[in-house]
Amino acid sequence: MRLNSSLIGGSGVDGAIHAAGGRQILEECKSIVRKIGVLKTGELVITSGGKLKAKYVIHTVGPIWNGGCKNEETLLANAYRNSLKLASEKGIKTIAFPSISTGVYGFPKELATKIAFDTVIDYLINFKNIEEVRFICLDGYTYKLYVDLLNNDMKGNIKPLVKIENYKGDNTMSTIEELLKMLKERCDNQSIKITSGINFEYNEASKTLHLQMKKGIKENMQQDNAAFEAWALAFKANLDDYVDKVTLGWDKIDEPTEKTKAEWRHFNRFLYRVNHFITQYEWFSLGYNNVKDPWHEQIKMEAWTKFVLNEPGNRLFDKLIEGLEIKSEHQIEEYFKGKGSHKLQEKIKVYGIEINKIYSQYPVGVFNEKVAKKNIIFTGGKSAIDLYGVDDKNKSFNIFELKAGGNVKIGIVSELFFYASVIKDTINGSINWEEPQEMKVSKVNAFFLVPKMHPLVTDAVITLLNNPDNVINYRKLIYSVDDINIK
Repeated sequence: MRLNSSLIGGSGVDGAIHAAGGRQILEECKSIVRKIGVLKTGELVITSGGKLKAKYVIHTVGPIWNGGCKNEETLLANAYRNSLKLASEKGIKTIAFPSISTGVYGFPKELATKIAFDTVIDYLINFKNIEEVRFICLDGYTYKLYVDLLNNDMKGNIKPLVKIENYKGDNTMSTIEELLKMLKERCDNQSIKITSGINFEYNEASKTLHLQMKKGIKENMQQDNAAFEAWALAFKANLDDYVDKVTLGWDKIDEPTEKTKAEWRHFNRFLYRVNHFITQYEWFSLGYNNVKDPWHEQIKMEAWTKFVLNEPGNRLFDKLIEGLEIKSEHQIEEYFKGKGSHKLQEKIKVYGIEINKIYSQYPVGVFNEKVAKKNIIFTGGKSAIDLYGVDDKNKSFNIFELKAGGNVKIGIVSELFFYASVIKDTINGSINWEEPQEMKVSKVNAFFLVPKMHPLVTDAVITLLNNPDNVINYRKLIYSVDDINIK
């Protein structure tokens, strides 16, 4: 089985079948095109197998992935189902499928394999004339997806009819599992796991890692399945000899309703983060699977001059913690803002930074034109910079993302990146402060303030995170919970 609308050969599986099958297949295809024209998506025809061992080749056209908004799932299922019907009509007992549309057409592999598997299984249950179906996989990741589906399928009487083959063999260095194995070795931590909420795909030839987002586009950015910046940096920085580029895509999202406003504010913030990450890092871009959202317009930088940032309320106070066992994140925050502020100030002096006063909870709610609940763009609630202070001498706005105990997820990278980007935009005027600010700052110092870092957030990650334009500087500060001491 092959796929190409023109039927005259091309790249990938299509070209390979033409090369192996010889001129007979090509001549038959030309004759068909002269009679009926090029095939449309979902249409199919059949020719001889030429020099192939197969007696026939079924030619169909899979859908090009457009983010799931053009009926791609149904079209892909039809390609498999109609191929099986045609095979049955011709008395064909065995058929082999490649992974339709997952090459240059960009269909997400995880979704494509599920559609292919379910469609084939459903057909085999209802029609008994096909004796064997083979899924031929060109990479280890696709092979594993099919194997997992087959192993989890409860229709035991169907299993003997389905075969999964890895065309390249299990030793190919094209799977995310191989990359993860190397990542564990580089970071000297065998317990590292990657989130199942993002589909990771690796192309060995181009050294490109693709991240396909799922529900994380509408969830809190510190969650593993939402923190695309952190995962991109972790793979790129720690495996720089294997990963040259990282691309991003995401699945279809429905239009907002009254019930989904909160989710959409997360999505707005996601789009803002994507925009800034692409702008700041040339090795990162949107991939072939990205959704062409009509809502992209609202996060283009020229529109942001209408937006304003809310300001702290009556939170600027010095509350000392006396005789209190310090365990919670809030208590540690209060400590560093109050009686322990001198320890934080002493440590950052190493970087030439002098802050006279440390404050807490700087809100990062962004509003359209005026601060009002109805105008909020990003999610509100508890989203705020933990600690901050201004260095008037060096004209820097200094922010600290604080974590306590074991609450150090990889998403801390995405959080601090977002906060630093918002402050940077207020400094350069892309976003306005609610009220004019007297402070004159020109750069941002962003600190991870933690008892320990996530094992993937290595020094190499922080080095890569630092932007060459020097407007934002990222640094790490480790403290001990036992004695509240900055190391």
